[in-house]
Amino acid sequence: MNEMRNYCDMYVRTLMRMGSYKAALRFYRSQDEYYKKSEQTNSKEYMQVLNSSALIFIELGQYKDGIDYLEQAVAVHNDYTDAEDSALATYYSNLAQAYSFVDDKEKVFLYNEKALRIYIKISGENSFDVARMYRFMGACCEQIQQIEKALDYYTKALDIAIGTVGENNDFVALTYSNFSSYYSSIGDYESAIRYAEKAVDIRKNILGAKSASAAGSYLTLAGCYRLAGQYEKSIEAGSKAGEIFIETYGVENVNTVDAFFVLSKSYLLAGNEEKAINLASNGTGIINKLFNSNCTLKANAYQNEGYIYSQIGDTEKALKYYKGSHDVYLRAYDDKYHTAISEVAASLGDLYSNQNDYENALHYYNEALDIELKVSPEEVGYCEETYHSIGFVQYKMGKYDDALENYKNSIELREKQIAKCEKIPNINLEPQYIGLSNTLNNIAAVYEDTGKIAEAVAYERRAYRMLVDHDIAPEADDKMMQRLHRLYALASPRISYEQWILQ
Repeated sequence: MNEMRNYCDMYVRTLMRMGSYKAALRFYRSQDEYYKKSEQTNSKEYMQVLNSSALIFIELGQYKDGIDYLEQAVAVHNDYTDAEDSALATYYSNLAQAYSFVDDKEKVFLYNEKALRIYIKISGENSFDVARMYRFMGACCEQIQQIEKALDYYTKALDIAIGTVGENNDFVALTYSNFSSYYSSIGDYESAIRYAEKAVDIRKNILGAKSASAAGSYLTLAGCYRLAGQYEKSIEAGSKAGEIFIETYGVENVNTVDAFFVLSKSYLLAGNEEKAINLASNGTGIINKLFNSNCTLKANAYQNEGYIYSQIGDTEKALKYYKGSHDVYLRAYDDKYHTAISEVAASLGDLYSNQNDYENALHYYNEALDIELKVSPEEVGYCEETYHSIGFVQYKMGKYDDALENYKNSIELREKQIAKCEKIPNINLEPQYIGLSNTLNNIAAVYEDTGKIAEAVAYERRAYRMLVDHDIAPEADDKMMQRLHRLYALASPRISYEQWILQ
């Protein structure tokens, strides 16, 4: 029986590596029916079928079905035995992963803690399973911008893993990739690249230079190079990943599509718009062929293609793909409160705002903000960009009081974010300082347009000082400099311009 189970598991794993998720799911559904008809649902084997089916649903982006099957697995387990064993910990861990995809952070950490407690109980605090849980908990913390906690969990995972299996191990390579993601998120791209290169080297050494795992690490490295502005190196690393995935799985595979999407952005930034469009379009075509209309992978593909067209200025096509992404996400998720939907809504708001269609822009920005306030802890600053965008649209519509309220909400959240992040070593806060300066600058514009010159002067000076105090050249912002000169003339101070702006 065990030999047959091992053979079946190998068969399904092969199907999934080939991207044949539907075929794998059909197999497990047949197993599900078999156990039900033969009244063998109160068994370890049936739990495994439920768990494996859930993982395929998650891969397909059908998260509600995945959660349902995992909860069934937990229920069957608890009917079968009172023991808190590794199987139950696995189901809890998988439930945490599933809930992370639907933005239920409370349940993510609930099931993470349950799994961690069981692994510590049965294996000890320095076991490999505990290291695996720490790594996943770090990823969850990074997702909700609990940056310091993320680094702490990643460090614990790495220390335990190296202590138990040594550095030359695939789990260590995965953890180095997490470190790379962490350093990318704080703008330390040099460190991000260093850790991504470590992951590549380990996987090449233990699995081979042409292994799919090495390709995955090349793809991470490509993303780091792109963020660092090293576009040619990004294209080189992404192309290696794509070649390996095609050789291993063929063109019509989700891993290959991931490489296409990463490369499309790198080619775009390198100035090769035609190549970027072709790669994005090919990736979307493959996803459309492989998955159904309610799959989040399809929504993500449309979102990627919408981004490419928005960056090259083709608003019509950008709107088409972003709206397609928006529609698929709404069908895929039972609850509309999901960050993926808010990201697409904000992108639609940007497109309409750039077209001076402020009514539609405000509609989508409000949708994005509604979701962000529901799913994201406000104190971590998820909403500051959306508040700023809403304020800008309201200013353009002549709704000055509303614009000021939203601009000031943006400032409050961004200042909280900066205060929280300033303690983190090597973090690059320049984008936050520039964003805060821009919002202060926009408030000055509202006050100037409403004849409140003293208030306009106060906010414009704050915007200027924000850049000067953090060694960012304010002269690069033409609008700011023009407004400063105009406000100086309106204020008619009895001191020089140079003295006045530094007061």
